[in-house]
Amino acid sequence: MKRTLFMTIFVFGVCSSIQAGTCPLSTPLATYDAPGFTCNIGGLNFGDFSYTPTGVNAPTDSEVTVKTQTGLESGLIFDGGWAATSGDEQDSLIQYTVTCDGCSITDLVLKMAGDFAAGNSFINVAETEDNQLVPGLGLEDVGGGNVINSASETFGPETTLQLSKDIHIDGGTSGDSAGVSSVSNLFSTTTQTTMTPEPTLLLFGMGALCLVPVARKIRRA
Repeated sequence: MKRTLFMTIFVFGVCSSIQAGTCPLSTPLATYDAPGFTCNIGGLNFGDFSYTPTGVNAPTDSEVTVKTQTGLESGLIFDGGWAATSGDEQDSLIQYTVTCDGCSITDLVLKMAGDFAAGNSFINVAETEDNQLVPGLGLEDVGGGNVINSASETFGPETTLQLSKDIHIDGGTSGDSAGVSSVSNLFSTTTQTTMTPEPTLLLFGMGALCLVPVARKIRRA
């Protein structure tokens, strides 16, 4: 009887873990890049996070805050306060995977906020997907006092994107500085025409299948 109860609890624990929870409204990036972490915003599922900061005073994953945005375009906002003074530079790489459950991703937006660069200092934010530079986003440069707020790329429907965002800050050599307070990825989606099982019903069905051996053991007992 104890063995049967244990198997029942284990089966439901495994089946319930399949469905990711809702992404936190605001939490450190350290939560996201923890092993096995996944979360969702509507039909968008996020996972496989990693963060690699290098250079002078690059913020750690505990110092970068991830916020969520929902609406016609939904996604993640990374608040890090990346900045470099004259003679210094830093580079921070954010990587993750986003999949669309029962839908397709048709548009990717890169946004920056609080960006500044004077003199010969500059900011480069490169967006790549599956190791390829995203054409419409390219390598966004801010320098000499110029400001870039956003860029976007529309493409054929995709169900999975493997993204890498490289944030490079160079403080220049003329006594100036450069920085960006946040970088965002927002996604436009469209519903697929093919039928996709509801997650709740799918989990219920899997749970029922998992419990078949348990039921047999109970009858034998």
